[in-house]
Order: sequence, then C-alpha cells, then structure tokens
Amino acid sequence: MRRFTSMIGAAIGVLVGVEAAASDSNDKRVQWLRQHVIEIATPRPLVDDDADLRPLADVLADARVVQLGEQTHGDGTAFLLRTRLVRFLHEQLGFDAVAFESGFYECQAVQAALSTASISLHEAIDRGVYPIWAESRQMQHLFAYLRGTHASGRPVEFFGFDVQFSRPSTRRQLSTDLMEVLEQVVSPGLDAAQRQQLDSIVQAIAGAGQYKIDVETHVSNQQFLERLRSTLRSAQTASDATEPSRSLRWWVQVIRGLKHMERSTHLRSLAPPFNPARPELTFGSPFAIRAGNARDLGMAENIQWWLDGPGQDRKLIVWAANYHVGYRRGTPTGMRLPDEQDKPVSTPAGVHIQRMLGDEAYTFLTVVYSGDWAAPSIRTAEGELRWTEGDHPPAATGTLAALLHEAGRPLALLDLRAVRKDADHWLNQPIVIRADLFNGEAVVPSRCCDGILFIDHMEPSVPRTDRR
Repeated sequence: MRRFTSMIGAAIGVLVGVEAAASDSNDKRVQWLRQHVIEIATPRPLVDDDADLRPLADVLADARVVQLGEQTHGDGTAFLLRTRLVRFLHEQLGFDAVAFESGFYECQAVQAALSTASISLHEAIDRGVYPIWAESRQMQHLFAYLRGTHASGRPVEFFGFDVQFSRPSTRRQLSTDLMEVLEQVVSPGLDAAQRQQLDSIVQAIAGAGQYKIDVETHVSNQQFLERLRSTLRSAQTASDATEPSRSLRWWVQVIRGLKHMERSTHLRSLAPPFNPARPELTFGSPFAIRAGNARDLGMAENIQWWLDGPGQDRKLIVWAANYHVGYRRGTPTGMRLPDEQDKPVSTPAGVHIQRMLGDEAYTFLTVVYSGDWAAPSIRTAEGELRWTEGDHPPAATGTLAALLHEAGRPLALLDLRAVRKDADHWLNQPIVIRADLFNGEAVVPSRCCDGILFIDHMEPSVPRTDRR
C-alpha cells in the first residue's frame, strides 16, 4: 500500500514540473486555459481563507444541484478537494444536503447516526457507506464535517441515492424491516410464500452475480414488488403528513429501487459468463448495458424523489463517480437484444438529472493528469481488508488533461458553461479528455459536463487509522 512517505518531495517535484510545462508551451489552447481556469490554492479541507473558491459563487449562481464526480474511487487528493468544496458550498452558498453514491436503504441509518453524538464517527459511516469511501483516511474529513454541522445550527442532511446495496448486512436486514412495515399496514401481512419471494429477491440483488433470475421469475418478481408498492402507497395516502406517512413514502421509494435492481440483476443473468481473457464480452454486452441503465435510472429517481419531497426548496450536492453524473450517453453496442430494434446505449444518471433540471444542475467531472490511486477491494476469510492500487499514467499529449497540465495550474476549475454558446470555441469541438474517460473517445467537453475539476498530481487513498 502506497503511503505519503515522500509527500513534500513529490509536491515540490510536481510544482517544478508543472511550471516547466507551463513555460514551454506555445499552444493557443494552453494560453487560453491559463487565462480562464479558476486556480485552487490547496486541497486541504480546513483552511481559513476560501478566497480562491469565491468565483464559484458566480459560476453556480443558478444551481440547485451541484454534482461532484471522481475519476476513480481511490483518488485521495480528489477526496480532500471535494470535501473542501462541500464545506464551501454549505457555508457560503447555502447547500444543505449531500446525496452519496451509497445505498438509499442503508444510508438512512448513517444519517441518524451522524446526528447522534454518542455513536462514533466510524460506526456511523460503517452503517451504510461503501467501503471505498468509509475505509479511506482522507474521507474522514468529510464525515467529520457533516457530523459537526449538526451542532452548528445548520445541519447538512446526508442520504444515499444508489439502488444497489452498499453493505453485506442488507442481505439479512432489508427483508425483515420491510416485512415488519407491511405487517403494520396490511392485515394479516405477508403469507409464507410472499415472504419467501421477497427474501429471494433481496438475496439475488445482494448476490453480486451469484444468483440468476430467469425471465419467468423476473416477470413474477416485478408484479409482486409493484403490488407491495401499491399497497404502501395506498396506506400512505390514507394517512396525513404525519411521521408514519413520511416513513411510508420512504419505503415506497425503497421498493421502487428494488424493482430497478431486480431488473438489473435479471439482465446481468443474461449476459455472457465472465471470461478474464475477454471481459468486454460480459461488460460490453447489451444485457450488461441495460443492467447498468436500470441502476442509473433508479439513482436518478432517488435524487428526484428527494428534490420533490424532503428536499423541496433546498440545494443538494451529489457525490459519485464521473460516469454516474456525466451528461454523455455511451455509444451503442454492436448487438441488439432479442426484443428490441435499437442498439442499447449506456445512459448514466446524469443524463436523467440534466433532462429533469436543465441549468439548475451543474456537474463537475474530475480529470487527473497523473498520479496514483488505491481502494479497498476484498475482505479475506480472516476479516482483513485488502487494497488494490494502480496508477494514473501521464495523459497523452494533445488530450485535454495534458493541455491543463501544460497550463501550469496544479489544481484548477474549468467552467465549460462560459463557452457553451460559442460554437467555434475549441472546447465545443471533439477532443480526447483522457484515455480512460469515455473509452478514450473524442468528445465535446461542454456536452459531457458543466465544469472540470483538474488535479495535476493525484495522491492515493490510504486506510483510515482505526483499521489494520
């Protein structure tokens, strides 16, 4: 596991390299970037002076939702910098909620625990946040800040928007919790066969590909879940704006998410078996594309649910992977599903969010020039959490990441909305952003997002201190 053993020397080397690149370039695009990016002084979340971020007040003046993407789930510098942005957006621009790429069901417990001082911070986030973030030392700054807001009089609400399960305990707990709710509103509750069907759905979703759902079972599951959802909606309508009604509204949305993930699991069952020598046959199959789309649609619907309900008239920060928040659809696959005429394309949640909110949504994608990443991957039989690590090789010459590197700003924000109406601007022409973004295809940056958060050198995520 890489650690920050030579952080000062690496930082000096990066700054010298960036300055040298900046002085050598005569590319007019690089010169334009030097003049127009917003330079960020530091990624450190707790700084006394946010003068470098104040231009964001104008950039985000019309935004109700700000989405913060990340290039990988192991980018430590990005974790710190985006935590700083969360703090600034809350304290200076009135954003008072964070939607996190973790389970919608599980993160209700995280929110309750963050607002309870007697529960340790680590125990709170372990209740529902994906380990890729929960186990990261750099991420502890974000969760400590969120907890601190509950004592400040201006609390930040935290909720998960993923329909995919984020914790192993969900396999055991979700069915039990939902059955208890149904027993309170349905007489005499679920019979044995219905309980078995609900539990089998949850087990299949939690099984990460270990369980298959055939077509007949899929149709039956969807009908069953819709009946449960209709039952709870009727019970909710029969009540008023009481706490039980608000709880039922949340459970209706949980079941909506189960429908999406059951469909996703079913579609993945139809994809070709995974072959390590040819992974594209599985992940690039039309079934896998449709499965991912089902998940992302559920993500977008959970965000919309919050904006239309608990978050009415409030402002939201979304924290997720670049892919999920970006506006660009994927390219069609080479095959068609048996029952469709059109080739499927990947449609991330960001496409739905942009369609729903228009200019009220502002999305930053994180773009890295070079560096390292690391993230927890598997837990051994002994309970040890193993980490996987890798690198961000220097971006190829001529890519947008390389041009930003040549501009000589180690940390910067690039506002793409400012040039979107100028059809002849070079940022409105196809360019490869990075080889590992958008499959290395040349894209129009201003159509993929509203802004870019650029990090010249990425330090990896490292394990939090209470883990060995």
